[in-house]
Amino acid sequence: MLFLLCQFSKMNKLVEKSNRLIEAVTLEFQRDILHSIKWKWRLISLIGARGVGKTTLLLQQMTLAAAPYYMNYTACPFGNI
Repeated sequence: MLFLLCQFSKMNKLVEKSNRLIEAVTLEFQRDILHSIKWKWRLISLIGARGVGKTTLLLQQMTLAAAPYYMNYTACPFGNI
């Protein structure tokens, strides 16, 4: 039971972080590629150098589509997946 409560607490922290990130994103500037990506596909890979806007692009799409959560895989606290 304690394990489940700990995992629930970690999930709440992820949801709170996701909400903060999505609320902080601005839609003032949108790259043209935002509307040309086929977001309905099951897998989309964004590849590019550090700092070019990959995360911002995803957060903007999530804001437009009212998607519920954003989670960075490298920050996943649930152990090795």
